[in-house]
Amino acid sequence: MLITVVDRSKTLFYLDLLEQFEVNVQMVLYGKGTAKSEMLHMLGLIETDKSIILSYIREDRVKEALETLN
Repeated sequence: MLITVVDRSKTLFYLDLLEQFEVNVQMVLYGKGTAKSEMLHMLGLIETDKSIILSYIREDRVKEALETLN
């Protein structure tokens, strides 16, 4: 299982991207970050709403998927 955490607004983009690696099942969980606004501002982050994408992917495709996500 590959776990990917992304900004909620980019969920569909990453779901589509991961599909090219023969993902059998994908599930999205919604979360909210807990960092204080000062810390987010310092790191240049705005959105605290996140999506956690759980993807069941063949083991031989994981390395390629991670390189693409990078």
